[in-house]
Formats: sequence, C-alpha cells, structure tokens
Amino acid sequence: MNTRRVPEFFIRKLPFQCLVREISQDFKCYMVRHLSIRISTNACKLYLPRAVSIKY
Repeated sequence: MNTRRVPEFFIRKLPFQCLVREISQDFKCYMVRHLSIRISTNACKLYLPRAVSIKY
C-alpha cells in the first residue's frame, strides 16, 4: 500500500529535529571536554611523580 506523506507532518517535525540536533551537539561538546580533562588528569598523575622524584 502506497501512502502519501502529509507536508504538515514535516513542518511540525522540523522544530523537534532542531531541538534534538542542538541537544546532541551539546552532548558531543560535553563528552569531548570531559574526555580531554580526564586524559590530561591521567597524564599529570603519571608525569608528576616521576618529575618530583628526579634528583638534580
């Protein structure tokens, strides 16, 4: 059965798509920021004890 798509549905759907896109973009930015902080924290935890233990 071939159904026709109603243009009104797409018009109402557009604001929801924009909202979902904006939320997902914010989530991606948050995840990248969170991941970069964790990576730099782990790097510091590994580097600082070695740097402090080096005797000049």
